[in-house]
Amino acid sequence: PNHGPKPELICEHCQNSFEQHSALEYHKKRYHQEKIPCPDCGEMQFITYMNTHMDLYHKICEPKTCDYCGKSFTNLVKFKGHIRTHAGVKKSKHKILEEFDKNCFCNMVFESQKAKLEHYKLVHLDYKLCEKCRKVVKNPNPDAHNCAPVVHKQRTGPFICKFCDAVFRTNGAVFYHE
Repeated sequence: PNHGPKPELICEHCQNSFEQHSALEYHKKRYHQEKIPCPDCGEMQFITYMNTHMDLYHKICEPKTCDYCGKSFTNLVKFKGHIRTHAGVKKSKHKILEEFDKNCFCNMVFESQKAKLEHYKLVHLDYKLCEKCRKVVKNPNPDAHNCAPVVHKQRTGPFICKFCDAVFRTNGAVFYHE
């Protein structure tokens, strides 16, 4: 049964309208959340992201020493960024494909340009496959490249809160909860 017209739900920040209160709340949290300065670096961050920012950029870890120059770091993100400075200028994929055409006589058919590049790097340029992230890299040590395991975005439920393990039917519901 229809109980009459519902009051229109309007975002006071941008005037967008919504049919459900939960959609309006999600929208406000996603697009109009207050930002505050990081106490360590001053960078403006959403209030709900500040803990993640602090963990990523300011968290102290066991000291890690660069194998190339001996410099030591107590933050993992800064250490990995430093390691990349020793990698030099990367060859573009176009340069590598040109080399492939001149130097690869393996007589193989590849299903994609990516497969062709990976073959050439692994077989002809002595690259390695990182066991952790499955990337083709010069140095397979996870600390020597931007190594992160492949994570596929969850598209179907249940959706679980990463802080308290509460279970939700939709991604929006868990986002609003967090």
